[in-house]
Amino acid sequence: MERWPNIILNRWGTMVWKPLPYAVVWVTCSVRNDCTFNEKIFTVRKIVMKTRAMVWYWLMRKVEQRGHRFSEMLNNWGITATGVAGLKKLMTCDIFFHSCSSFCCF
Repeated sequence: MERWPNIILNRWGTMVWKPLPYAVVWVTCSVRNDCTFNEKIFTVRKIVMKTRAMVWYWLMRKVEQRGHRFSEMLNNWGITATGVAGLKKLMTCDIFFHSCSSFCCF
C-alpha cells in the first residue's frame, strides 16, 4: 500500500481514495475464493462494482458520506474518487484488467 498514489483530492475524494487499495485487495481475495471454492465466474464489471460497494460500506458511518449516494460511486466514479471531471477512466476495466470481459482465478 506504500506505492498507492498520494494525490490531492477534495474532502470526499480523499475519504474514498484512502480505503480503495484495501478494498481492491479484499475483493480480489473474495473473488479468488469464490472462484476456487464455489466455482463462480465474475465479470470485470461485477468485480469493479463489488470494490466500489466495499468502499461505500466502509464509509457508511462517516460524516463526509452524508449527501452522497451509492449511485455516484457507480455512475460517476472519476468525479467521486477524485473530484476532477477529467479523470473518468480511473478504476475502469480498461485500466485495471486490460479490457478483460471476465475473471476467474486459477
